[in-house]
Amino acid sequence: RHDPALRERYRKLAAEGGAPGFKDSLLKDFDEWAGKTSQAAPGGAKRELDMRLKVLRADLMGDALVFETGARAEHAKSQIEGMLATSKTNVFAAPQHYESVLGEQLGILARSALPDPVKAGLERKIRNDMAEAVILARIDRDPAGMRDALSGRRGDAAVSQLKLEDRTRLLGKAESEMRERERDARSERT
Repeated sequence: RHDPALRERYRKLAAEGGAPGFKDSLLKDFDEWAGKTSQAAPGGAKRELDMRLKVLRADLMGDALVFETGARAEHAKSQIEGMLATSKTNVFAAPQHYESVLGEQLGILARSALPDPVKAGLERKIRNDMAEAVILARIDRDPAGMRDALSGRRGDAAVSQLKLEDRTRLLGKAESEMRERERDARSERT
């Protein structure tokens, strides 16, 4: 109940998105607890206890700072991923806006305070997911044209952003859509 390390674990679980003020709040609570604990210590043990409490405070501060920094980065990443989901829906509905929406997403990412390795991973995800959204919309409108683009018969900026496995999967979808439309056309003629 009075163990600061245990209380820190509970605080981490309860921290709101980005953990604003986590470290300061934790250290304030620790200082109050440490002050009361130090005052209650017997005379000869007080000096030793105070030294140990200073070491514990430094450890807690380091752990809290690492947690708070990580929570801020995770929160920012989560927000960018949430915007990406909305943008994918918008691009699917209006594929003509693909390039401008992609540019906006990449600009937001570039201005974020995320570490470079996280930015690089998110950039690949944004490029791939946005390309997939526009290609799915184009398959609905022109499956034969997208089959040609996905198979490399004609160039397409969005196709070049896809991972190979996604390109292969979408090529299969375009071919399937073509076959379905051919079946529908044959059945209408008969």
